[in-house]
Amino acid sequence: MTLKTMLAATAAFALFAGTASAAELIYGSHTQDTHSDNSYVAKRFFDRITEATDGEQTFKIMGGGVLAAGDKELGAVSSGAIDATILIYSYTPSEVPALSLLGDLYGSDARVSAAATSEVLLLNCPECKKEQDEHNVVIFQNTSTANYTFLCADQKITNPDDLKGLRIRGTGVMSRTVASLGATPVNATYGEIYEGLQRGSLDCTLLDAGNLEAGQFWDVAKEITMAPLGTFASIGFVAINKDVWEGFTPEQQNAWWDSAAESIRDYEWNAIDRQRRALKISSEEKGATISEAGLELVQAIQDFRAAEIPDLVATAQDRGVEDPQAIVDAYLAARDKWQGIVSEIGEGDWSEAQWDEYTARLKTEIYDNLKTH
Repeated sequence: MTLKTMLAATAAFALFAGTASAAELIYGSHTQDTHSDNSYVAKRFFDRITEATDGEQTFKIMGGGVLAAGDKELGAVSSGAIDATILIYSYTPSEVPALSLLGDLYGSDARVSAAATSEVLLLNCPECKKEQDEHNVVIFQNTSTANYTFLCADQKITNPDDLKGLRIRGTGVMSRTVASLGATPVNATYGEIYEGLQRGSLDCTLLDAGNLEAGQFWDVAKEITMAPLGTFASIGFVAINKDVWEGFTPEQQNAWWDSAAESIRDYEWNAIDRQRRALKISSEEKGATISEAGLELVQAIQDFRAAEIPDLVATAQDRGVEDPQAIVDAYLAARDKWQGIVSEIGEGDWSEAQWDEYTARLKTEIYDNLKTH
């Protein structure tokens, strides 16, 4: 079967799934099947729904971009070629400028960034809702990576001069950060990073270090620099075709909302744990050197990110967002709120009980407002 035929068949199936009470739904992802976003976070998300619906809904996760590459996932789920997918807003910023703005705003703690962007997305961003309606999708949660780092093939980076002329992959606001530091930003999807580092078309990529393991980048990235680049929260981790969604019963829809809250916990726990493990293995087993950014580079990054909001607002306006400042204000308020909640739960590494408290707060603060009672 050709890919075109497969997509057509999947689209027809998606229309049927919208009215059927029992169906296998397809979730497409640009990351590999073995990537823990799929094998752990997405699998647990869908397993909970299957259990909650007594097997009425089952799922097949198809990774590796076999159904749609990262920059084509929005179109694929919008048209019904796939039932659900992950969306990286910064891959298609002109099509979802409000969502892209929300995902680009600065955060330094993944637990705070994920909760704050999810709250704004789901409760306090009319333009985000409008974009979803225009593209015939429903997004269930925003997730956030751990803080980004420089993952380089063999270039040691400690100060701004080390970045001059380097070709560095970054998306969204990370691309702007790269340019502000004197490097050349390269627009490449996740699936293009490994080969780019291997063949030299990329000198570095900006990613959270957990991808050394998840994407096997530890084979091609031997110089790692820890720097305060911030989290990356331009991730609609599960977006479903709206026609499919509207065919669900209220009970089935509630199962998705419940699982979404749990999946934020899964994603953020995994992001933090995966980064810690990947850095250890890269250093001890894969021959990588891990460095800390020098004070001059730290200051340059902090100065850029502290002053970025006016530029982000202007870009969003150019792309057609009617009131970008309202999105910024909603996010800053939510970030302050969730920073307080996270601090209240506890600083440092969390126990299972603390993660349970975080999940409970996600439900009471966000998801209980979305369920049908």
